[in-house]
Amino acid sequence: MGNSISCIICIAFNRYIAKICYVPYIYYFPLIVAFIIWACVQYTGGWEDYAILAICSVLGVVCKKYKFSRPGMLMAFILATKFESLTLNLIHIYTFDKLLQRPIFLVLCVLIVGLFVYGVSRKNKLEYS
Repeated sequence: MGNSISCIICIAFNRYIAKICYVPYIYYFPLIVAFIIWACVQYTGGWEDYAILAICSVLGVVCKKYKFSRPGMLMAFILATKFESLTLNLIHIYTFDKLLQRPIFLVLCVLIVGLFVYGVSRKNKLEYS
C-alpha cells in the first residue's frame, strides 16, 4: 500500500522533483557529505569506519579518472560473495569432465565469452569513432 501511494505521489509531482537537478551541487554537497560520514560511522563507531570510507572514496576517484565503471564495481563488490559460494558449490558437486558434458554449462560459457568479446570490440569502436 505504501509503495502504491509513493508511486502515485512521485508520478504526480515528477515535474517538480526533476527541478532538483537544476540546483547547483555546491548547496547540497555539505549535507550529503555529512549524511555519508554519519551513516558510515553508525556501523561500528570505530576508526576503521573512517579508514574504509577514505579507501572507498580514493577508489571512486581513481575509477572516475581512469573511466572505470563505478556502478559495475559496486555490483561486483555486492555479488562477489554470492559468486564465490556458488562457485565453491559447483566445484564440489561436479568435476571439470562432468561439466563439459552438460549443455547448459557449455552454452553459458559460449555466451559469456561472446558477450566479453562483443563488449571489448564495441568499446574500441566507440573510442576511435
